[in-house]
Amino acid sequence: MDAGEQARRDALERAWADTHAVHQRQRPELPVGRQPDGSAIRDRLQQENLNIMAHVVYGLYALPLGLTAVIGMVLAHVLKGQSNGSFLQTHFRWQVRTFWLSLAFTLLVLASGVAALGGFAVTGLQSAGNVLAALVTGAAFWAVLALVSAWFLYRVVKGWIYLVQVREIG
Repeated sequence: MDAGEQARRDALERAWADTHAVHQRQRPELPVGRQPDGSAIRDRLQQENLNIMAHVVYGLYALPLGLTAVIGMVLAHVLKGQSNGSFLQTHFRWQVRTFWLSLAFTLLVLASGVAALGGFAVTGLQSAGNVLAALVTGAAFWAVLALVSAWFLYRVVKGWIYLVQVREIG
């Protein structure tokens, strides 16, 4: 092996070692004891699995289907109790609150929209003013619904970023 090839190989090994060292520094500090029965390993594996599941819940929330958010909310509720004492508990709490608050906001917007449309149905749309009011109300309804969706997406992205950075949230 010539000197140039050896230098390239050494540079690659150093780059890999540096990358591995950075990755190890970013890993969360997990509560592990020094029990001889292997429970420390089980605790660490459980925390790693909870970390993966937190990513799964954020992924389910990011999909544009309502059913996946419901599945993610159920998972977050179940896993929140298993993550006591770790930074992951804040993420599961954040995920649960995100779901329930966005559902409440959406239902409030939908109820307001139905009430407004019901009012127009009772009064009728005989005049141009009523038609214009109905169009403005419809546009406002969709704009507020878009704001609720943007808020939901903001919370998902913010939570996921904090999870990747191994930071508590909320």
